[in-house]
This record gives sequence, structure tokens and C-alpha cells, in this order.
Amino acid sequence: MRIANVEVFVAGLSRTPGSGPNCPMVKITTDEGLIGWGNGALSGGEQAVATLIEQHLAPRLIGADPDRVEDTWQLFQRSTYWRAGRVLAGATAAIDIALWDIKGKRAGLPLYSLLGGKSRDKVLCYGHAAGATIDDAVQSVLSYKERGYRAIRAQVATPGYEGGSYGAGGGQGGGGRPAADEHPARRVRTWEPTPYLRAVPQLFERLRQEVGDSVELLHDVHDRLTPIQVAQLARELEPYHLFFLEDPIPVENRDGLRLLREHTTTPIAIGERYSSKYDALPAITGQLIDYVRNGMSKSGGLTELRKIAVLAEPFQVKTAFQGPADIGPLAFAATVHLDLAIPNFGIQEDPHYGADVHELFQGLPHWSDGYFTVSDRPGLGVEVDEARLRQRPYHPFFFPVIRREDGAIQDP
Repeated sequence: MRIANVEVFVAGLSRTPGSGPNCPMVKITTDEGLIGWGNGALSGGEQAVATLIEQHLAPRLIGADPDRVEDTWQLFQRSTYWRAGRVLAGATAAIDIALWDIKGKRAGLPLYSLLGGKSRDKVLCYGHAAGATIDDAVQSVLSYKERGYRAIRAQVATPGYEGGSYGAGGGQGGGGRPAADEHPARRVRTWEPTPYLRAVPQLFERLRQEVGDSVELLHDVHDRLTPIQVAQLARELEPYHLFFLEDPIPVENRDGLRLLREHTTTPIAIGERYSSKYDALPAITGQLIDYVRNGMSKSGGLTELRKIAVLAEPFQVKTAFQGPADIGPLAFAATVHLDLAIPNFGIQEDPHYGADVHELFQGLPHWSDGYFTVSDRPGLGVEVDEARLRQRPYHPFFFPVIRREDGAIQDP
């Protein structure tokens, strides 16, 4: 069997322009008619991923053996000479997922079976609750609890800086929708850490009063604090027993993670901005984190994420692989297959795909009572409505620019 054709396109997953993620899609067809689907991801840089695949990676695939997944991964990561960055990681992921899909279909087995079989029957997930005020955020958490979620990430807008708050509603990136005369690329929002540091402990105090210990609670800092600031926050949150505190500081500051470890026992999750096992390795071996969070479509695909899980296992680091909507439906399906197979799974982020996406990608992981499961269909187990998907045009995406009160740039 040989690869006969590789098609690449970027699809907007929502019917409403600008309201949903764009997804770089790959369709690989073999000379025996087997088809594998995959997707990469890079919010704000989707066209760069698609162009790299189409013009540089796809030509190397024609005539290649689709069974040689590892060899193909090594080819893309090493033959360029320049070591991988996020664009190459996203492009490699799309192809890697598609090749695994073909491998499963050829064998007549679901992906989890090819990965050693199930280590569990279902995958615990967490939902995203948020509010403009503490009262709103509490009500959002209670709503998720009533729906059956057993773990919930809680975010609240920073008082006085609602438009620049991460994960508290109001549009992608926390920046809200642009005004009629404002181009999305030039959106600027303001944010300050001090009121944020006051509001978050108040939120979790209220939440524990409302829900007790009936659900696991999580929170995402989104890399916005210095090590000593987040050490202060993590210690203040200790009485509320968070499942984990996510992305406390920028990932490149490994010494900062060490400082944080010395000041708190709050579990730490990090890694969504990693693009390889090499990025994750020092944090894992240094016991600086409790959960590793690489994203399937942003870190080289199933081949690489499986290796990251293996590296983490002997250090008792669990996985919490990234899963927002922009991870892409096919990458999310592959992630849940991996979650089912690995022994050191921790928790899975829920991308909250609506009915519209489930119509385009039939057979995505099924959610019930706080857990995801997958079907036993071969490969990813997902049927792509290709005709309708190709009718979803790409619309440029821009994260808002976040600045401090003095005009300095702040991590988004």
C-alpha cells in the first residue's frame, strides 16, 4: 500500500464567521482507497500550518508507505535540519493523526487497541465555568455540576478589567468582540494582576461553600503571573484543594516553577504551550509539575503525545492533555483514544463541541455523566462530512493584545 494523494485545506468550524476555531485539515488517500483524516492547530497561524503541509511535507508523502508512522514522524522533524517549532509540530500532527487513522482502518481496530488496549473504560473530563462576577461564576459552576460534570474549571473576570480577563466569557481570548470600527488584529484590552490576585481566592472560598467537596475544582492562570505572585496565589488556594492550578507562569521559566514548588502543595499543570517532548522533559524529570498538558494537534500528534505520557509515567506525572475547541475534532478524538490506553491518565479538558461540529464529524467521543467514551469503529472512529466541511470558509483569527495600565505588553 502506498500514499496516492494528500489534500490540505483550512475549514472554519462554525457557521458564524469569527465565532469558532479554524482547523487545518489533512486527507490522505492510499492507492487501495483507504482514507485517513487528521488536523493540526495553531490559532492565529492556521494558514502557516496548511502551507507547510501542502508545499513542503505532502510532496514527501506521495508513494510512501502509510504504515511507517514513526519513520514519517522522524522524517518531518529531522530532515528539515531546523529543529521543530509550533508550526512544524502542528503540521506534523495533522499528518500523523491521519496515518494512525489509516493504520486503524487497515487493521479493522480502534486506535486505543493499537496502543495496547484500554487501561480504563471511560475518561474523566472537566468543563469550563466562568462569570463576569463571583456570583455569576458560582452559578456557572453549579450549572455544570447539575449537568453531571465531576470536575470544573472556574474563572472569573478581574474587577475593573473584565475585557482583558482570560476565560471569563465575552469572546475568544477573553477580549470580547471588537467594536464595529475596530479590526480584530488591533483589539487592545487592559489587565492588572493585583485585583486578579484578590478576586480568585474569594471565588474559590465561595465555591467550596456552595459545592463542598462534591466536585473537583480547577483554575487557569494563563501564564500571567510572576513566580512569586503565583506562589502567593497557590498558597492562598490550598484550603480549597484544587485539582490543579494551570499554566501558572510562562513555560520557559523553569526556575520559576522550582520556586513555586518550594512554596505550595497545590498541584501544578503546564504544557499547552509546549510543542514537543523536549519541552516537557525538564519539567517532568525535575518533578516540577503534576500534570503535563501538551495538545495533540500542537505537539506533533499521537506519536509524540504517547511518548510524552511514557516519559511522565515513572515520575508519577499524569496527563491532562489540552482540549479546547481549537485543538480540532479529529485531534480531540485521537486524544481520547490515547487517554483510554495510557496508565498515567489524569483528566481531559472538554472542548464543548456543539451539535454543528458533531454533524460535520460524526462519531466524536461521547460525553455522559462527566466522562468521555469512544466507539469501537476502526481508526479514529469518526466519519467526516467532507462536502459540508469544505463549505466552511476560513476566517482570520486574532488574539486580542493585552496591555497593562502603563501600556506594557502582557501575556494574553
